[in-house]
Amino acid sequence: MTFKEFVEMVAKFMWPVLMGVFVGLYSQVQQNRADMYDLRLHVAEAYTTKADLEKMFADFEARIDKRLDQFVQVLKNQ
Repeated sequence: MTFKEFVEMVAKFMWPVLMGVFVGLYSQVQQNRADMYDLRLHVAEAYTTKADLEKMFADFEARIDKRLDQFVQVLKNQ
């Protein structure tokens, strides 16, 4: 068997296997892209809006002010 015949034999039997692997990889990449798109959509739907953040910080500021006022009152009463 010559080198050329060996290469032809490998090409005959390996070509379908390689094509199968490539098709499988391509379909997996496409599925991963679809999954990433779905994840991005889910994150965008559940993302906190600016109004929610402003309300959260306003509530936090109000609680801090209340606690500071209580602390000042305790210090004045001593």
